[in-house]
Amino acid sequence: MGANFYENHESFHFKEANRKEGSVMETVLGTWRKLVLFGFIVACFFISTTVAISEEPKIKSVEEEKVDPFAPIELKKEPVPSSELEKYDLSQFELQGIVIMEKERRAMVKAPNGESYIVRKGTKIGKNQGEIILISTCEIVVLENFKVGDKVQPKRTSLKIAES
Repeated sequence: MGANFYENHESFHFKEANRKEGSVMETVLGTWRKLVLFGFIVACFFISTTVAISEEPKIKSVEEEKVDPFAPIELKKEPVPSSELEKYDLSQFELQGIVIMEKERRAMVKAPNGESYIVRKGTKIGKNQGEIILISTCEIVVLENFKVGDKVQPKRTSLKIAES
C-alpha cells in the first residue's frame, strides 16, 4: 500500500503538473495571441493615420477659392508666329520696292534679320496680326489689330518705299 500510494500520489502530482503546464502554455499562447493582435491593431492605426495625413486638402489661396465656376474659360495664350514676317514689329520692316504685274501687285520688304521677302495683298505681317490690305505704287497699307482692354482696335499703318 505504501508504494502504491506513493505512485498514486506521484502520478497525481505529475498529472497536476501537466495540467498546470498546459494551463501555463495556454496562458502564454493566449498572451502571445493578444500581443500579436494588439501589434496588428497598432500597425493598422499608424498606417491609417499616415494615409489620412497625406490625404488632407491643400490650403488654397483666396484667389483660388473665389473662382466663378460659371464664368467662361479664357485662355491667355500668345499667338504663335506662323512665319518669319510675324516675328517682328511692323515698324522694323523696310519696304524696298513694288512690282506691278498683270493682275496683282507685289512688294519686297526687308526684315530686321536682313532677309528680304516678297509679299502680296492678304499676307500676314507684324506682331499684331497685321494683314496687307493695299499695295499702291509707292506704299503698302497694313491693318493691325491691337487689344485694348477687352476690345480689339484696328489700326492702319503704311510702309513707304525708303528713299536713298
